[in-house]
Amino acid sequence: YLIHCIGRVRGVYVKEMTLMETGAYFVEGKLDLGANHQPSLTFLRVNPKGRVPALVTETGALMETPALLAFVAQS
Repeated sequence: YLIHCIGRVRGVYVKEMTLMETGAYFVEGKLDLGANHQPSLTFLRVNPKGRVPALVTETGALMETPALLAFVAQS
């Protein structure tokens, strides 16, 4: 999985901890807000709303916390 985030912010870290606890392999894609990465076309292809976190899976991207946590728990 690829999780897009802005660093060690509490709400994002919870999702990373969940991925770690389940033993899922994931790569962290940090967005630099100062460099204006969130509204970049590359990130908007992942999440059209331009918000983080976003978890890219083999079946698509998940953007909402409940969906992210449910997906990881069921995987």
